[in-house]
Amino acid sequence: MLPGLDQVRKWPGRLLTPETIKYVVAACAVSIFWFIFLFPLSSQLAHYGPAHVVPELQVAHNEASVFDFSLLDPRHYVKGPAAGKFRDNLKEEFKYITAWNYAGMTNDFMVNINLVFLAYMSHRVPIIPPFMPSSTHLGDNAPVLQFSEVYDLPHLRETLRWPILEWSDEGVEKELLGCWGAQQASDKNNHPSHALTPGFLKFDIIYTPAPSFAKLRPEHPPDNHVSFSGLASILRPVGRAEALAAPSAKNHTSLVPHLKDQFLPPDEQLACFDSLYFVASKEGFEWERRHAPAWNLVGTEPRFNPTLDELASSYLRRVFGKEEIPLYIAVHIRRTDFKQACNGGPIEDCLPPLSAYGEGVRQIQEELRQQYGSTSPRGNVTEVLVSSDEEDSEFWKDVRNLGWKHVDHGAMETVDIHGLW
Repeated sequence: MLPGLDQVRKWPGRLLTPETIKYVVAACAVSIFWFIFLFPLSSQLAHYGPAHVVPELQVAHNEASVFDFSLLDPRHYVKGPAAGKFRDNLKEEFKYITAWNYAGMTNDFMVNINLVFLAYMSHRVPIIPPFMPSSTHLGDNAPVLQFSEVYDLPHLRETLRWPILEWSDEGVEKELLGCWGAQQASDKNNHPSHALTPGFLKFDIIYTPAPSFAKLRPEHPPDNHVSFSGLASILRPVGRAEALAAPSAKNHTSLVPHLKDQFLPPDEQLACFDSLYFVASKEGFEWERRHAPAWNLVGTEPRFNPTLDELASSYLRRVFGKEEIPLYIAVHIRRTDFKQACNGGPIEDCLPPLSAYGEGVRQIQEELRQQYGSTSPRGNVTEVLVSSDEEDSEFWKDVRNLGWKHVDHGAMETVDIHGLW
């Protein structure tokens, strides 16, 4: 456990209520991400304490005390501003954990949530990596985006009552680091995840694959998921010794050619992983399931930071032409990279037409009417906002013909003013 953090261990989490889940499932069924409620999600969540996940916390959870929020100050866990080698800035009395990026922003968000959850399970301080520009999404010319530039990190710390750091600066000196290969453990070619983060932080990594007992379903090799409990176990002395003694440890490797055959055991003070995307507690891709603990205990808590929230509100006011933003249904239509699945065939025969999304919108509107009544503002939502990466002007013409709104980023010069992100 983290020395001096007895109070931090009292972490109040929450579960999604059936009402919230009902709307989320309905939206996913029609490939629509939508939101109506503008009040914080936490007001819709029921109390769910960490003692339900980690039984040893039951006693601490039941103790009544006043929480000392000063324990969450990042300066309590580092020696000073980032400079030189990262290790020189870590405090000897604490242990840390980090992981690298995985593809686009949504995947990276899931990795970061899994990271914080695993940090709690292993009693470590998480260091969140920045969002890295993916060549298949923003291109290679986009800048690196810090987690705190998107999400309200102070709020997240206070809500979870757990210290959270982030890699706030690019590495100054090239450093060699030993990490665990969580994804490497299930790769038939023994390849760790090809993440961009180590290069940005100036790390040369030597990976040791996680052992078979860390896999979610070791009896089913095609399943590439590892378990939270398995990863937490190898971060403890006994589990670590077993992992390094396992035959799989001989499959250590590196993505840096001249280090490929060298061995460096995973760092003990800073536990690091090639990826924490394929991690679960019960079944693969459990983020799609209501029981997912990482989602319930951590993923429901992040809020956009106030600056970004106000920026989004300013765009919405311009789109709707009103100072007061109306209730609306948001439709996300991902197209550009999905077109690859068409294999050169007609787009209209491959991707869902707008009429399919229109039917989804009507279903949601009808459900809202039944839930709140046709005379209630929430039961009579008529505004629809479309977000898409489609570049075809005819597509957007059809969107407007449906009476739906969209943010014209070209006309608003979004990239010129705010950058690619």
